Amino acid sequence: MGAGHRYDEHSISCPVCANDAILSGWHEVTDWEADIGRHGNPEGAYPIVTLHGDSLRCDVCGLNLNSREKLEVAGVETEVELEDIDPGDFLEQIEEWEDIDPEDFGGVVEGSWEL
Repeated sequence: MGAGHRYDEHSISCPVCANDAILSGWHEVTDWEADIGRHGNPEGAYPIVTLHGDSLRCDVCGLNLNSREKLEVAGVETEVELEDIDPGDFLEQIEEWEDIDPEDFGGVVEGSWEL
């Protein structure tokens, strides 16, 4: 996958000391959203990427939660929708699709797809 491990870690607030901690796990593209231009035509698309956290590490206080169950007990959100996603990291997935149904993107049927 083009994105590698870039989206498998995310900085969150430590539930113990409130400093930055690293939530780690695996990511998946859960959806694609179309960028709709001023004339109602799609001008591109961007992926919705979710990190499924299964561990957390805080280098400040030393907290180390190494299972999803421990994260949940500590009140840590284990599913995080990531921001600042580079659609180019997921072009490989788009190229694997033979047909994109415009109905999946709000019914827009005119225009071209560009990333």
